[in-house]
Amino acid sequence: MQPFDITMSGDAEISENYTSVVSILSGPSRAAAVSTCSAVQVGCTVYATAYHCFKDRQKKYFVLSHLGGVLDIDMSTVEPYLDDPKEQKDHDLARLRVVGGGKGHYAEIRSVKLPGDSAAEISGFGMSDEDGPTGIKREVGVKTTEACADKKNKDWPLLCWTYYAGGSGGSICPGDSGGGLFDTSARLAGVHLRRTADECGGADEPKSRELYKYASWLYDSCKPVAPRKAAKLAGKDRSDETKKLAMEVGDGAELLRVVMNTVDEAGVNYDLEIYEPGEKDPKHKRQEANSWEVFEFEKPRPGVWRAKATRAPSDAKRDFQLVMSYW
Repeated sequence: MQPFDITMSGDAEISENYTSVVSILSGPSRAAAVSTCSAVQVGCTVYATAYHCFKDRQKKYFVLSHLGGVLDIDMSTVEPYLDDPKEQKDHDLARLRVVGGGKGHYAEIRSVKLPGDSAAEISGFGMSDEDGPTGIKREVGVKTTEACADKKNKDWPLLCWTYYAGGSGGSICPGDSGGGLFDTSARLAGVHLRRTADECGGADEPKSRELYKYASWLYDSCKPVAPRKAAKLAGKDRSDETKKLAMEVGDGAELLRVVMNTVDEAGVNYDLEIYEPGEKDPKHKRQEANSWEVFEFEKPRPGVWRAKATRAPSDAKRDFQLVMSYW
């Protein structure tokens, strides 16, 4: 079985890469939380992100990771790099710690400056276009520009970039803040900052806070635990269409995790069912009215586990991502 089935969505590819890039969910409760920003896991518990993503302290915040599931964010762990409130807003880099986020991959931070005119890729959970919803991870090719300096403080390293002319297209949109810019070796070079406009693109040049200067501040010495196996299905489907994914779990597995998410948009909802090895009927069902579902099984028995996702009625095609992984 091929582990990934990837299709194109809009101008940017639905990403099977950059498993370190996660969605920041926010809302009045866990069940009602939607994707509002992105972050990049840079250690077992540490994530790099944009500080402005947490400006509303009345909301609750969570991390959605296809390998890590949905994890609570303790707001006391959200730390801006600078102490001065005005500089925090302008600089915008922050880190946070999430307990339980250690399984999976994290990004290696690039230790030197990324030169101008360098090929790179950006990844985040932003909108696919100006009218589209957030909540699906995508990636798009960019090229860094030569002259780029922070007007607020020349000592704050900054990356500016443009999209490939005639290439994969795309734009940084609401929901992409805190996402990553990666070099051609998949090392994390920068984290996306706030924009002056709320729409995709906007009037200002896209920018990322370059991280080589902040690597020691973000550093986490613990090592990631990669899944023994992972399988993914991603693409678009129509109303009432059922998507199925199967994966064989080996002997001695400690944890099986199934994570499914779709776009954050009214009326878009999937129900997820899990079939244990050899079972004809699903023993486990999630039918919550939100855009994501998560299952975790400790010490899953060996054999082929199956996941089935069915979308609630709607007129148009919608993006989705479904990932099974075990350790």
